[in-house]
Amino acid sequence: MKDLKLLIRPNIQALPPFAETVKAFSSSGKQARLDANESPHNAPHNRYPDPAQTAMRDAVAKLTGLRPECICMTAGTEEAIDLVYRVFCTPGKDNVVSVVPTRSIYKARADINDVEFRSIRLEEKFSIKAEKLLSICNQHTKAILLCSPNNPTGNLLQEEELEHLLDNFDGMVVVDESYADFSNSTSIRSQLPRHHNLIVLNSFSHAQACAGSRIGFVLAIPPVTEYFHRTRTPHNISYEAQVQMLDIIGRHFDVDKWVKHMREEKTRVMAAFRHLAYCEEVFPSESNFFLARFKDAQAVYRYLQSKNIAVADCSTLPLCENCLRITIGLPNENSLLLGALRQF
Repeated sequence: MKDLKLLIRPNIQALPPFAETVKAFSSSGKQARLDANESPHNAPHNRYPDPAQTAMRDAVAKLTGLRPECICMTAGTEEAIDLVYRVFCTPGKDNVVSVVPTRSIYKARADINDVEFRSIRLEEKFSIKAEKLLSICNQHTKAILLCSPNNPTGNLLQEEELEHLLDNFDGMVVVDESYADFSNSTSIRSQLPRHHNLIVLNSFSHAQACAGSRIGFVLAIPPVTEYFHRTRTPHNISYEAQVQMLDIIGRHFDVDKWVKHMREEKTRVMAAFRHLAYCEEVFPSESNFFLARFKDAQAVYRYLQSKNIAVADCSTLPLCENCLRITIGLPNENSLLLGALRQF
C-alpha cells in the first residue's frame, strides 16, 4: 500500500490527535464537573458519553481478539462508510470502486461526499474477480468497498480474490462484515497483521439484534483508526446505546442461541421456497436473509404486500431480475409467509 500520508486527505492529517480531543472533551473523575455546560440533574443521562469509547473498545477487543487501538466505534456501519470517504477521498477528485449489486449505502454516501463511485457487475454466482476490480482503478482510487456476506445476494466473497486485492491494490480495501456472524467462516480481520491496507467493518444490528441502537465498529491498524477517531464526532454513540452494547456483549449465550435459531429457520424456509412451483431459484446464503428468483417477482411482492407481509423487492438491481430478498424472522412470521405463498 501507499504511505498513509499519500492516501489520507491533508486536512484530515492536520486535525488534532485523538488523544488531544479526548483530553479536551473528558472531565470524568473530577469532583465537580463544571466545564461542559451539562446539567447536574438526571444522572447518568445528563453527562456526555466517554469520547475515548474506552469501555466499548475494550469489550470489542475481547470479542475480536484485537487491541483497543485497532478499534473505532461508529453509529452503525453507515457512519463507518461515511468516514471512509471523509478520511481518504478528496471531494470532486478521488474515487472508490465496488461491485453491483451490493449495499446501496456505498454509492449513496459517495454521492453525498462528492466522490466518484465506480463499479463492475458481479460474476456468475455473484462472485468477484479481483483483476476486473483493479482494472477500473486509477491513481485517484482511494478505496475498494466490498460486503461479505454480500447484501442482497447473501454469499461470501472468495478469500483468494480478496487476498489478491489486498496484495495488489495500493489503496485501502474495505470489507464490510455486517452479516458475517451468521456464517461459519473465519473473519477476514485475522489478516490485519499481514495486510495494513485492510479495513474491516462490523455491526451489532443483526446477530446481536441491536439495530435500534445504531452501533458499528471499524477494525484496522492503529495509524488508520487514529484518523477515524480524529474525524468522527467526539460523542457519536449515545450513553443509552453504549449501555445496550455492553449488555448484549455479556449475553453471548443468548446471541449464539439466536444465531443458531435463525440458521435453522433459514434452512426450513429456503427448503419450502424450493417447492414453490413459481419459484425458479433459491440462492445459497451465509447471512440472515436469502435471495429467491420467481417467474413474476412483482406479482408475488404485490400479493405479499396485500397480506401485510414485507419482503424486499430486488428486481431492479443488476443480476437480480425477478428476485425478492427474504429476511428470516420468528417461526410464526416465517410460517405466515410460507402459508401465504402456498395460497398464491
